[in-house]
Amino acid sequence: MELREFAQRLLHADTLEGKFYVPEGGVITLSDHSPGEAMAWSAPARPVELQIATKSERRRKRLPHPDTLGQPEMAVRVLHAFANHELM
Repeated sequence: MELREFAQRLLHADTLEGKFYVPEGGVITLSDHSPGEAMAWSAPARPVELQIATKSERRRKRLPHPDTLGQPEMAVRVLHAFANHELM
């Protein structure tokens, strides 16, 4: 499978199964013999349950003060915020 085909498949997948697709033999078997022209798109496809909320749909919570991180619920809020940031 060509690298371009694999990338397009992931970008346009609208299911989690499609997003986690691994080609037969793994990614090590991908070739790049036909890279093609550069492409641009506004956003990748996403499963309905993973759509990104607009700013008006989000309720932003402030990060807890560092002095409160000894409390498990505050530590969880910080980890949640950082994990979401890394996924974007």
